[in-house]
Amino acid sequence: MAKFFFITINNGMEVSKISQNQSFTSRNSVVRDADWVMRKAKSEFPHFSTTYARMNYSDILDKNYKLNEYLVNKTDYLKLERVLSLGSGTQFKRLKAIISALCDDRLGNCYEDATLADLILKMNGVKNSYRARFLTNHGTKKIDHTVTIIDKNPIDKYFNPKKIIIIDPWLGIADYADRVFKLYKTRYNNFFRMANSQQFDLQMKSQLQLTESELNYFRKEYPQFLYKSNGNHKLMSDF
Repeated sequence: MAKFFFITINNGMEVSKISQNQSFTSRNSVVRDADWVMRKAKSEFPHFSTTYARMNYSDILDKNYKLNEYLVNKTDYLKLERVLSLGSGTQFKRLKAIISALCDDRLGNCYEDATLADLILKMNGVKNSYRARFLTNHGTKKIDHTVTIIDKNPIDKYFNPKKIIIIDPWLGIADYADRVFKLYKTRYNNFFRMANSQQFDLQMKSQLQLTESELNYFRKEYPQFLYKSNGNHKLMSDF
């Protein structure tokens, strides 16, 4: 039962495709870099996503009491881990708790995935990354989904979707926001339930602020998250 519902995070990644209007080398590089971060955050610690299971297998869960009970128990456990991590004090300790949930307990939803993506960016020297959740209906309705964004001048609600990057490891997407929003409204609209006329707004979460010593701890413990290039290119340096 558990094996059936274990969401192997390697599946379902939206491979970023460079369209005709992304012909400039720098734009291509930015999307490729974001895609690398997404894949690392999504696949390095294969884990079970309770919300992903609910979104994709609701018909099976509704007919099978034991599977549904299993999912409810996992969801409650993840919520408890989140509360405990938030009460752990510093951001450094909370990040260690989140990685433990992903790596050891093999549990994580969009919040944990986005936090790991943000940490990977910070480990590689990217300072203008943030976690954000979505709003719609002119900011009056919250959408329970967290992503990582990269924006030079982030301001809640006011942003140019053609100039910011969204990294969404939970769904396996990394691209400029305007293209990501199109996917949300089409391929993944069973989750977002957005009409074409509705617009996405952003609500920033607290930025990760780690000391160099804390970043070095993560670099030493998780060297697989350090970007390696054949040339002089640094991660997101063309953004």
